Amino acid sequence: MPWYKTGTVSVVQNSNAVLGAGTAFIANARVGDAFRGPDGGWYEVINIASDTALSIAPNYQGATNATGVYALAPMQGYVKDSADALRALANQFGGVMAVLGETPTQAGVRAALNLSNTDGLPEGTTNLYHSSARTLETALAGLNLADSTAVVSTDSVLVAAGKLQAQVSAALPKAGGTLTGPINDAPIQPLVSAATVNIGASTSNVIAISGTTTITGFGTIAAGARRTLRFTSALVLTHNVNSLILPTGANITTAANDSAEFLSLGGGNWLCLRYNLASGKALTFAYDRSNIVGTVSQTSGVPTGAIVEAGSSANGQYTKFADGTMICRLLVTGLSIAMNQGYGSGTVGTVNWAFPAAFVSTPPGLTLGVRGAGKFTTTSPADASSATLGSYLVFDPAGTTYTGSFNCFFMAVGRWY
Repeated sequence: MPWYKTGTVSVVQNSNAVLGAGTAFIANARVGDAFRGPDGGWYEVINIASDTALSIAPNYQGATNATGVYALAPMQGYVKDSADALRALANQFGGVMAVLGETPTQAGVRAALNLSNTDGLPEGTTNLYHSSARTLETALAGLNLADSTAVVSTDSVLVAAGKLQAQVSAALPKAGGTLTGPINDAPIQPLVSAATVNIGASTSNVIAISGTTTITGFGTIAAGARRTLRFTSALVLTHNVNSLILPTGANITTAANDSAEFLSLGGGNWLCLRYNLASGKALTFAYDRSNIVGTVSQTSGVPTGAIVEAGSSANGQYTKFADGTMICRLLVTGLSIAMNQGYGSGTVGTVNWAFPAAFVSTPPGLTLGVRGAGKFTTTSPADASSATLGSYLVFDPAGTTYTGSFNCFFMAVGRWY
């Protein structure tokens, strides 16, 4: 056999590792072959790790060489050729021999091929197997639908099918007929909440779901199936435009004794036909006597709370409205004001007020009414802000100076958002 010399090798003095470049050691070398190194010395191949790596003995004696020429000489001669041929034969026909079994007799081969009975024989063109599919496809020639008597054990399948159909036809009402009794669902089936609650596989059309795990789907059943659900605790139903279509287009947090009806659209998709809150309120936000007055709130300019909110502090009373309007008021009795000059004199008394609730900006509507021993009037504040009314000027129309007690009414109208 020719020596194998393809590619180059890298060897290191006193190392047994040989690394090939452009080599195919696995197919062209065997343990026990002779390796002629770049130093001209001979070594024994003791291991073949891959197409580019093998080990030699003894360790390489020559100088280190990164791209040396080499040769692999087969030392097993025709034995190696025979072994390779046998290996190729086993690879090609090993599967066939395994199918034929290990017993070298006709009976052994038949047993290995499962030919001891008809299970291992293919069908012919005339003698066909009596399969389940062919049985189901057989026409019911001679079916009698007039006999509605009870099926007995001696009846053939054809006779039994005719009797059963006759019984069903006699029992069901015809078009426009009337049922004589109620149709009752199976007892309510309890199921525990999970990411997917398979209500389609329920043994009843009415299901009670317990637990608090968020639900994202209800399993798969044919389109048209309906299920009525009752929730016994709080959990989240996750809206999805395909698998779980909810009335509001948003997630729903259930409460104990909420109920709902779902329709299967097939493919694991469910449509909620109705959802009833145990409280009796609408599913979407609605106002009633319980939430007209409360805490107003908003998100991005959209009201999310009550319609009206009222409150008070030491600085007066305020009323907020859902549209953003706010009115602040304060009545102060016995307020001392020193009016040191008359109406036309310039400098007069001042009054300040901190709002009981802050406006989003300086309120455009500002009012101060003053009433004391005489008749007085006021001007606009000099330094109003979103938090304080600022300084008002108080005048005496009579043009006289005056120091005394006044009853003052403050009012500011603006926006809280």
